[in-house]
Amino acid sequence: MNNKKLKIAVCGLLIVISAGLILYCIHFLTDQNTYEADTIGINVAVDQKTNKDAVREYYHVSPPGRVLYMGNTDAFDFDEAVVYFDNTDDETALALMTAVKQKEEHEVFDISVWRVGDDYFVFDKLNVNLWTPCRLYLYTPTSGSGNSGEQVKQEELELWGEWDDVDLVGIQVREPLQ
Repeated sequence: MNNKKLKIAVCGLLIVISAGLILYCIHFLTDQNTYEADTIGINVAVDQKTNKDAVREYYHVSPPGRVLYMGNTDAFDFDEAVVYFDNTDDETALALMTAVKQKEEHEVFDISVWRVGDDYFVFDKLNVNLWTPCRLYLYTPTSGSGNSGEQVKQEELELWGEWDDVDLVGIQVREPLQ
């Protein structure tokens, strides 16, 4: 008779443990894929290329490289940005582009620098077989670097996000990043 009660107690305990693990997994998965309004970081809008049409998607990006999908309907107002391309005369933007190109292991075929307020972001696209990695870096200068065309140090560039074959459309800085 005692063996039967022991088996029932063990089965009941296993059911409770299993249910707890399932609830924990559900919480973990939904927590990782939802937008957290109080998280420091930036909101990013990208156009995801699918076949012929581009689909606008919105993400919350926070360090270190945590990209949370907000959906394709959660639009936000972009911050005013100055965007620099390869043909710019801006020395800081050119120094940032050079530093990112040296950092990447693959050929960079498209690059732009986005200045939003006092923050600089570098967005590049790499030439890689079977996919097109697109990376977003935040530039955090140390004292006396990156200004007036000086060389940018690799540790001043922090990878914040990576996507496959997108165009960066807009950035919203939620908090001062520096």
